[in-house]
Amino acid sequence: MNKTSTIWIIAALCVTVVLTAFGVITHRMVQKNTQHSQQIVDAHREGRIRLAMWRLDTLAASIIADEDERSVLEFTNPELNNSNTQNTPIVNGFYYKTPDTANLYWNIEPNKSQPINSPQVYGKKYLINNKINTKNNDKNLQQLNQLKTLLQATTQPPALTQNHQYSNQAIMCAAADVSLGNWAANKQEQKKTQDKQDFSYNSYSQTSKNKQAINVKLNAPAEQRKLTRADKGVRKKALSRISGVKNNTKWSASLEQSQQEATPSLKQLNQAPAQPFSTPFSPIWLDDELMLVRKASLANNESVQGIWLNKQSLIKKLLSEIQDLFPNAKLIPVKQDIASILQGKKNKGDDTTLLSIPLRLIHNDLALIKAQPVDIIRGPIGLAWIGAILAIIASYFTLKSVLTMAERRASFVSSVTHELRTPLTTFRLYSDLLSSGMVKDTEKQQIYLNTLKHESERLSHLIDNVLSYSQIERGSAKAKIETISLYQFIQRIEPRLNERAKDDNMFVNTVFSDSSSDQKLYIDVTAVEQIIFNLVDNACKYASAQEHGREITLLAEVKNKKVSIQICDQGNGIARSEQKRLFKPFHKSAFEAAHTKPGVGLGLALCKRLAKAMKGDLTIAKQNKTKGACFLLRLPINH
Repeated sequence: MNKTSTIWIIAALCVTVVLTAFGVITHRMVQKNTQHSQQIVDAHREGRIRLAMWRLDTLAASIIADEDERSVLEFTNPELNNSNTQNTPIVNGFYYKTPDTANLYWNIEPNKSQPINSPQVYGKKYLINNKINTKNNDKNLQQLNQLKTLLQATTQPPALTQNHQYSNQAIMCAAADVSLGNWAANKQEQKKTQDKQDFSYNSYSQTSKNKQAINVKLNAPAEQRKLTRADKGVRKKALSRISGVKNNTKWSASLEQSQQEATPSLKQLNQAPAQPFSTPFSPIWLDDELMLVRKASLANNESVQGIWLNKQSLIKKLLSEIQDLFPNAKLIPVKQDIASILQGKKNKGDDTTLLSIPLRLIHNDLALIKAQPVDIIRGPIGLAWIGAILAIIASYFTLKSVLTMAERRASFVSSVTHELRTPLTTFRLYSDLLSSGMVKDTEKQQIYLNTLKHESERLSHLIDNVLSYSQIERGSAKAKIETISLYQFIQRIEPRLNERAKDDNMFVNTVFSDSSSDQKLYIDVTAVEQIIFNLVDNACKYASAQEHGREITLLAEVKNKKVSIQICDQGNGIARSEQKRLFKPFHKSAFEAAHTKPGVGLGLALCKRLAKAMKGDLTIAKQNKTKGACFLLRLPINH
């Protein structure tokens, strides 16, 4: 493995490490940003949940409070309380219309002939005698029969006993009785805790000094759950103030008016010495049906009054309150512990359970935050990646340029060393022979001297090319502009070109039109002469074999304010694969030529640079007559 390959492997490993580090950092930052965004979304959802629970609890509490305000007398059936049915035209208002949230109002009076009755159901004879439409009675009667079937069903509360089963009616009556026994205690407890200072958002904010830390902390899931639990306590206190306990000593104005218009027997019935009394309604699930039950007393008779709620209508009404917050939300029943209810304990439920009605909110809002590629690219992570990629690209080209330059320098040193060793060896050998007097023949002495002269010219040409290329690379080359005609310029360089061609048994054929010969040129004569001499020197090197032609054509003309000088030989030409690399420094046109012909491969690169410096160009031209190499130099006549 060479040095260059090792450098590229090390560079690739470094890039891999950098990209891996960037990838890990990016992944962690994306995860952190996604987690932060998810926390914000979750915090916003928790806030909406709290607002939704406020709305639901307020509406549910108002529905139950409205039912709590109903007098005990509204649940009584006039038909059962009066023997003279023909003179009792009063029918409870529930017969005609009930709230959307209720199916049936009912009353359990153990001392009556019909223990389970409803103010909405009457005998047909009673209705006909009082000229009352019987249209609603059949529907209400059907619901009452369904209620009786439901109350006769049995269940086995596991926490109470493992050996006995109880009917739903017994459990419901027991729950109503427990509510009566614990009502006063609960009332006192609510009064004690009414002014208790609970956790609140304001107190939480006041204890924190750093506002930014407050926002970060509030977005944490644990803090959001803490706020939700605290909010539930605040809702309890607020609802206890809103609902309260109804005053059973006050009847509604409409009921009092109906009593005044009633028959004397009903007035006498209602004017009982004892005041009607009832506990607040308590919700209870019986076989997936929701009931409100309470204990009531009227004229020293105790009863259990209840409402069979319309579950679908109630849930629909509650969900309409939070449609804007959670359009896909659901309310599901909360499983109740019958034993705890009969012991006077309320089911606490979780933070999304309503306080007044055993229903739980299922918000169905589980939005997950995903990092979008566009957001990553537009953010600081994207800028960092773009910077890293640009840095890697720049490093690649820089390293490639450095390695290429190092290879060129190595090639240059090798070529120059080779080119210098041959003439120096010749100089040393011939000079020793001449200085020692070993060569007596005058003709041989002249040959040796001519050889030394030729080698010295070759060394001078090599050094001139190297120095000129070095000056161009450093940007220190200075142009010497001269005014000269095309004819004068050709006459000036022609002897030197012929002398160089003669060394390889070749000749230069100069061609230019008469119209162009007097054209004035403003050019760097030395630079142009060096370009043309290099091109002729290359033609002599690579097209001087015996199988090639001996002619080197130099065609010069002025056209469109540019001077064109074309130099063509009759050699093998330049392969297409070599044409793109031909003008690179230290590159030779063929493998054989690189090892058999003198030179360091710097001539054409120097010619190209000199032409560019004079705002011109040097290219490979097509030659139709022969297959030899042909170069075209174009320069502006005014530099």
